[in-house]
Parts: sequence; C-alpha cells; structure tokens
Amino acid sequence: MSKIMSIQVPGKVEISKQLYQDQLVISLERLKDISQEDPSDLVKFLAKNDVGLKEFLRNLKIENPTLEQITALTLVMYKVATVDNEFRNILLAIFFDPLIARSLWSIIGVAIEEIPSLITKGYDEKTAKDWIVLLYNIFAVGLQCIPETCTSTVLPIHVLSDTVDLLSKRPLFVALNTKVMELTEYRKTIRRNYSIAHFAQNKKKKQESIQAEVPFPFGSFRQMTVLPTVNELSSESCMMQDLQIRENRIDSPYINCDHYLDIQFRLLREDFIHPLRLGLNHYRQNAQSNQNTDIHVYNRVQILEPVWLFSGVGFKIQFDMSNLTHVYWDHSKRFLYGSLLCLSSDNFQNIHFATVVDRDSRDLKRGNVIIKFEDGTNGFGIDPSTIFTIVESAAYFEACRHILLMLQNVDTDKMPFKRYLIDLKCSMEQLGYPLYLRPADNEFGRLYNKTVHFDLTTVFQSRRSIHVEVTNELSWPHHSETAFDESQLKAIKMALSKEVSLIQGPPGTGKTYVGVRIVEA
Repeated sequence: MSKIMSIQVPGKVEISKQLYQDQLVISLERLKDISQEDPSDLVKFLAKNDVGLKEFLRNLKIENPTLEQITALTLVMYKVATVDNEFRNILLAIFFDPLIARSLWSIIGVAIEEIPSLITKGYDEKTAKDWIVLLYNIFAVGLQCIPETCTSTVLPIHVLSDTVDLLSKRPLFVALNTKVMELTEYRKTIRRNYSIAHFAQNKKKKQESIQAEVPFPFGSFRQMTVLPTVNELSSESCMMQDLQIRENRIDSPYINCDHYLDIQFRLLREDFIHPLRLGLNHYRQNAQSNQNTDIHVYNRVQILEPVWLFSGVGFKIQFDMSNLTHVYWDHSKRFLYGSLLCLSSDNFQNIHFATVVDRDSRDLKRGNVIIKFEDGTNGFGIDPSTIFTIVESAAYFEACRHILLMLQNVDTDKMPFKRYLIDLKCSMEQLGYPLYLRPADNEFGRLYNKTVHFDLTTVFQSRRSIHVEVTNELSWPHHSETAFDESQLKAIKMALSKEVSLIQGPPGTGKTYVGVRIVEA
C-alpha cells in the first residue's frame, strides 16, 4: 500500500476549553468546529467523548447535506487517521463500524456519486479532488490499521473507484485513479485472506468440537421406541439439543459404527415426528382451522369392535364423515396401510398410538377403518362410549418404521461400507474397486484385475458388438454409439468401476433407466 497522500488542510483554530468537559453531546456543528483543531487535540477530545460520538453517528440524519457539512465530517476522520497514537485505531473502529456509522457512509457514498455531475456543472475540480484524496487516505489507513473491520463494513470504496474512473480522463485525476485502483485491489486481497482465515478457523473450531463430542449424549438409540412420545409431540422447541438430535457429519469421520447409527436413527425418526409435532401444536392452538397440511384430523371417533388379524387383534373404528364428503376415497392417500394415528379424548394431553392395518375404500366411504394399537394400549379396556379425535400424520410412518428397526439391530461387526460411511473416505481418489475387480489380497481394491471385460452390446442397444475393459477409459465407446447421453454413460462407467457410486438428478433425467441397465450389465 502507498503512504498517505499529502494535501493542504485548514490550520489550527482555537476552540473553547468547555469542549473538553466530560462526555459532551456531539453535534454536527461541534464537529465542524473541531475539524479545524490540531489533529492530536481533536483525537483526545473524541476519545474522551467516544460515547457521544457513537450516539451522534447512530442517529445521524442530514436532509440535503451540504458539501461544507460533508467535508467537515471527512476532515475529522482524516485528522484521526493521521495521528499515530493509542486512540487512533479505537476511533477509526467507531467510524468504520457498520452498526454505528452506516448512515455516515451512506451520505458520503451519495456525495461521491454526485461529484462528476457537479464538476460538469462548474464545481472546482481541485476542491473535488482534494476531498476525494481525504477519503482515499482515510480508507488506506483503515485498511492498514484495522483491516478486518474495514473489509466487513459498508465503506463506499467501490463507489469511490467507479467515480474516479469516470473522472480519469481529466488530467487532474489520472494519478489518483491509479491509487484508488490499487486501494480497491488491496481491499479485495484483504477480504479474500480474511475469508480464508475465517474458514480455516471455523473449520478448526468445528473439528475441535467434534473431537470433544460425547458419542451418546442422549443415551443408547437401540433402547429407544420408534414411536414418538407425548412429550416429544408437545415440545415447541426447535433446538437440536431439546429434540435430542445432532448434525450429520460431512467433514470428519464418526467415532465408531454406533456413533454413526445413533445420529442417522435420530435424524430419520425426527423426519416423521417433525410434521406430526407441527400439526398437533397448530391444532391445539387453532382447533377449528382447516389450514393444516401436516396432519389430517378426524372427529367424533368411536371404537366399535375387535377384529382378529394375522398379526394380532385390531379394532374397527367409526369416524365422522360430515366434513369429508369431498374426499375421493378410492384414490385418497388418507388411512394408507401403516399410517400412524394419534387418538385422544382430551385435546392430546394423552395419546394412544395406532396404525392402519386394513383399508377398504368401501368401508372408508361409510367412515370405517381397522386399526391396531402399537403402544401397548388394551383396546378391550377402552369404554366404547368414549369419543376420540384422531390425527393422522402426513409423513408416512410405515416407510420409516422398518428402516428404524433395522438400524437398531445392525450388527456393527458385519456393517458394510464402513470405509465410506464411518471413516468418510469418499473422494474419487479414495473410492475402492468393486469385488469383481479386486485381486484376492487387496482389501480396499486400490489395485484392480485387468482381465475383467463386459459385453455391453445389449445394455448399450448398439448395432455393433461392444466389449469394454471396465477400468480402461479408452475401451469405452462414445455416448453417441449408445442409447445414453454423456452424463448417463458417465454414471454407468462409475457404477461398474467403483465400489460405491451416487447417481442423482432431477425428474426425467433417466436415473431409473440407467439403474436398470447397470443391473443388466
């Protein structure tokens, strides 16, 4: 960075000793007065009245500011920047604080933009240049002394750069344009360096936090019920700690298999509990509202009679149809097999959990469905005259139930893909080869068996015979010779040559089609 550019500023003017009384109120007029003071005296005064300065800047509002007012404010900051003592950086931090001085820099930014227009109308070029030089020096000192603060503020350096660039064809501004361009690049460099430093610092903190993490702060997931509890459904907290869940790891490995399974189990379980919790809390507060997309509500529900099932005892229930005449039961997703139902007779202070075990659209049209209690409730002990309200979650419980039960029963000694799931060695360089490409003595497949060839003629729907050596890129045909586009062929190559591959894409891109062809290969 270049040194401060020298310009002439007004000389010292005596000011009253009353200015140095304790914590005076700072005003625009007072700043205009002290802008003529010697820099060291000015800095001492502002440092002694820093509270008043902050208050002034926070509440700064100038309608139609004059050049005299703006120049006075700029001159105060310039004189602060030229003093080399312990107060300078403190005061600069106040002037550059976006929470304190946003209005100041907004006013100055507008004034900078108006300079070319003013010069065109006859404003003195040298006066305009001197004011811009003041700003240049303020910014330059700020970037040198408190770089992090300056890069994160609303300083109009880019506005200054654009304005001087517009004026650069005028001889008076040629050299200044070069200086301002250097300043802009310097600020970009500082901002980039601090971004990298902050990223590294945050990553280090996160890694230290992860290393200190307790594997099972909420107890063993293997002992948890898959069903939600009344307390979980009553909670209005969104804090992960309160919900007993943790973030999925993407930057650092898991401690062990159970640590991984614990996090995945709790996240998946929360996936189906979350919409049910939202819906129930909304229902409790707005029982008459129909604007609830997270749950379906059924009123005046009664348990009619037991029904004998292969899986145990179910119960036929009757629900009120008066508000459900619009439902087309033959194709509705209400009361799907396995859907989770919450029954309550006291506005869900107490809840019985059940699932749908038999669904017949003809029965549904009459307001009947067969359910099975999942929480140990003795249906025979319920008074038949009890009137319940049923809430059905929009999240499909049956899809999650079996996965959650499976996660609880995983044998960690036989768990596959630990290298990728637990150790997170998932970069392309770390992916191993599939078993059919590995020599017998290579656990992770870092070497491969070059004798493996595939006949992909049928898969590629090609008119000519296509045999490929899976790990040899040159043996693969161009996508134009196959029934696939470039990205689909790339997916097939990866799936056949790597132990793990992820194929993703929006609807209609051929994921299922490609998956079928990979299986055929």
